[in-house]
Amino acid sequence: MKPSCISLPPTLFPSAGILLNRLAARGTFRHVQVLLKLAELGSVHGAAGALGIPPSSVNASLASLEEILETELFQSHGSGVQPTAVCSALLPHARQVARGFAGIAEAVPAHHERGTTVVRVLPFGAAANALLMDALPAFASRYARVEVRMGAFEGEDPLLAIARGEVDLVACRRPAAIPQGWGFRELLPDRFAVVCASGHPLATGMQVRWEELSRQVWLLPPAGSAARNRFDRLVARRGNEPPSYAVIASVASMTWWLLREHELLAFVPFSIVREQVERGELVEVPTEEMALEEPLGLLQPHGGSEATMRLAGFLAQHFAAVPIGESGAC
Repeated sequence: MKPSCISLPPTLFPSAGILLNRLAARGTFRHVQVLLKLAELGSVHGAAGALGIPPSSVNASLASLEEILETELFQSHGSGVQPTAVCSALLPHARQVARGFAGIAEAVPAHHERGTTVVRVLPFGAAANALLMDALPAFASRYARVEVRMGAFEGEDPLLAIARGEVDLVACRRPAAIPQGWGFRELLPDRFAVVCASGHPLATGMQVRWEELSRQVWLLPPAGSAARNRFDRLVARRGNEPPSYAVIASVASMTWWLLREHELLAFVPFSIVREQVERGELVEVPTEEMALEEPLGLLQPHGGSEATMRLAGFLAQHFAAVPIGESGAC
């Protein structure tokens, strides 16, 4: 595929304002679809098949978009195309546009056919996901006319999603900074816990001192996580670093599988493993080394919609009677 535009010297390249005006006047959603499918599939024919249009239409849309932006977006190679550096920089914004159009398409029939109202919720972190999964089914059965949409924003700080007006509630730990016009409602206290599978030698229910824990093999939390930072401080204070397993799992399901298959200990926020402990799938090892973690809760706007406030109030009521469990000494 031959590039359809000629790169201009930097001093002659159009400004962001000019490009925005061109996109507003000549840009289409088809441009966004073609851009994303070409980047995803790396093939004109593959993109055409996925979009249900002829390959010539894919080439025409790409040529039109490159003309609007005055830049090459893809380079041809033997088996297809690959995004240029500038194209790669555009992709997150294109995905955001695609999500916006999908939201419009979902919101209209939801309102006219079922009379539902929508609350956009962003779960931030594994613990926040667990928080919502525990309560949302009960909310849905009680408030069938409120549609909860759980979103995900690739690698972004949730404060950016709030600033852009993309979310109504954020389920997260208490953040260091709270946006203006928003507040944090604490739903569930949290603490760190040492857990293992039921077959581990320390799964006896008896309190275990650090001297014994340090002789066990640990499945370490990911670097930079709150649990890893706390664990590293604990090890530094005690001065005897325990052996660690060769895999660091950032996916919860992989963590639970490794704990079941091997004699490992893990150091995690209790909120993440509460259900597994209650079902007997994992066992908490009592120790004097536990410490409080930042609580889980909701970032919510002051004066949000009725549906948003209804969901926030339901979650607060739901977790009012949920204990975090007996904690050890801090």
